Amino acid sequence: MFTVCKLWESISRWDTIETLHLVNLDLDCSGHLHEPGYVDSLILEEMPAHVIDYLFSVVDQTYYQYLEITRSALPVVTKFTEADTLALNEIDAETSFLDVFSMLSATKITFSRCAGLDDAFLEIMSAPYDDGWLSPHLISLTIHDCLNFSNDALRQLIENRKEAYRQAIGNDLYKIISIQLLNTDKPVQLGRPY
Repeated sequence: MFTVCKLWESISRWDTIETLHLVNLDLDCSGHLHEPGYVDSLILEEMPAHVIDYLFSVVDQTYYQYLEITRSALPVVTKFTEADTLALNEIDAETSFLDVFSMLSATKITFSRCAGLDDAFLEIMSAPYDDGWLSPHLISLTIHDCLNFSNDALRQLIENRKEAYRQAIGNDLYKIISIQLLNTDKPVQLGRPY
């Protein structure tokens, strides 16, 4: 059986792989990684939870230009990891976003059809958590067909991040530049009534 370590060691033969897209592979999670590899973009689709967890625990890479997880369990990230763009697609309601976001920071985040994106998670993203913000460098948030959050929770996220940015005086932390709500049947009103 092909192992996670053998896969990653075969990647290490190239300087950099632009995109590695793994779909529904139940790879063996034994062995030790001997050579590091580097992938710009990692896409994990319908991958078993134990494979994703093992991949994130043995691979020494802590930065991705693009990281996408689709119809899979979110990884248990054991070391702090950063991504320019993080895309989470069709992640079920049972998954805790807090577990992954406490160790993974991104500047651009997309949630697509994620039942687990709810008021409680937006509230956690709206204030410091454990002496720090989740994804403090977040500048772009895209929400596509996620129906389990309220207008008030999203408005609070925007207002709190804006206030934190204002208090940081020129520091790019907490500055959300773009928020997109796409193809949602849910009406969203962010403005205050007069």
